[in-house]
Amino acid sequence: MSSLKLLGEPAGGGLHQATHLAAQGDALAGSIRLGASPNNTLQDSGGTDRITLATASPHLTLGGNVLLLTSRLAVGTAAYDMGSLDTSLLVKGTAALGQTGIKIEQGLTRGLLATETWGLGGLVNWGNATASLVAGLNFQAYWTGLSGYTLTDLAGIVAYWSNYGLSGSTLTNAKGLWIPRPIGFTGRLRPTNCYGVYVDALISSSGAASSVPTLVEGIHLDDLSPLSTIVPATVIGLRIADITYGINKYMLYLGGATPYLTLKAGPIAANSTPLYLAEGTTPTLRQVQWKAGNTLGAGDRVMVLV
Repeated sequence: MSSLKLLGEPAGGGLHQATHLAAQGDALAGSIRLGASPNNTLQDSGGTDRITLATASPHLTLGGNVLLLTSRLAVGTAAYDMGSLDTSLLVKGTAALGQTGIKIEQGLTRGLLATETWGLGGLVNWGNATASLVAGLNFQAYWTGLSGYTLTDLAGIVAYWSNYGLSGSTLTNAKGLWIPRPIGFTGRLRPTNCYGVYVDALISSSGAASSVPTLVEGIHLDDLSPLSTIVPATVIGLRIADITYGINKYMLYLGGATPYLTLKAGPIAANSTPLYLAEGTTPTLRQVQWKAGNTLGAGDRVMVLV
C-alpha cells in the first residue's frame, strides 16, 4: 500500500524535529497543509526553499528560476477554459486606483557595466502562412464610461523617460519615442512600403450620430520649452534631415495626387527654391523661383503676399 511518509520519521510514526514529507509509491493526498513560518516552505533536494506559502500577501513565493512547460498561463481570473484562450499569458482583474495589469521594474546597480537594458523586450516571428498583421506590440485601451462619468485622457501608449542622473554624469540623448533602423538579412526581401510612423483615420465609423469631435489633429506638438528659468540654446518643433538618395525626394509632401505644397530635397538650382505650390482652380504645381523684375517674361507668374 502506498503512503505519505515523513523522511526521518521514527518507526511506528510520530513527530521528529528534522522530518520532511515524501510520497511513498503512488500515494495521493487530498490536500497538504504546511505550518506557520518558518515551516511553510517546500525545498529542493539541496535544502533550498523553492515554494513558500503564507496566509498573508504574498501568498505564494517562488524561489529560483521558473520554467512553465505549458502554452497558457492565466493570472487573476476565475475558472477559465484554458484550451479556448487565444493568448499565452492572460492577466485579468478589476482595476482599482492606479492599478497596473503588468508592472515591470528593471533595476541596475550603479557601477555595474551594461551597454543596454530594457524594461520589456521580446520577439515575435510569424512565417507559417499568409497573415494580415504581425505586430511586436498590439495593445488597446478602451473606456466604458457610464452617464455622468468623465475621463480626461485616453491613450493607447504612454511612455516617457525620467532622468535621475547624479552630478558629474552625462546623459547624451533622451528620446520619448525611438524607432531604430530596421534589421534585415542578406538576400531577403525588403517591404514594398516603409513607414516610420503611420497615423490612420482618427474618427471611428461607428458611434452615436450626435457625437462629433470638435477637433481632430494628426500630430500635436506642445510648447517644447515653457520654463522661463531654463532657456535652451536651440529649440526646434520639427526637424527633418536632408534626404540623400532617391529618385523623387521630398522633405514635405502635402496633399493628394496633385499636392498643395511640396518641399523637395537635394541640390537647389540657381535662382530657384525647393518650394512648390499648387496654383489655380484646377491646381497646377509651380516652383517658387526668383527673377529680377526687368527679366519677367510671358507666362511668368508673380507671387504677391496679401
